[in-house]
Amino acid sequence: MSKINKGDLSHRMTLRLNDDQMQFLVYCSESCGCTPSEYVRMMINAGMVALKRTTESLEKENGGMSNENIKTDKHDIVQ
Repeated sequence: MSKINKGDLSHRMTLRLNDDQMQFLVYCSESCGCTPSEYVRMMINAGMVALKRTTESLEKENGGMSNENIKTDKHDIVQ
């Protein structure tokens, strides 16, 4: 059994892959010592963490505002 916390896995998804994609998925999952399904969940979780960190960083950079139109002049070379 994997060490990954699966939590509530009440949502099911079907994914179709070509031969190269499946071979890559199996290789990566075996390298990590987990099943292909667990590997896909790990990659989704990694993406969620990266997005959260990026969003928090942008909000901090914009003084708590995440609107992309705020402070648009901060990268202007000519002042």
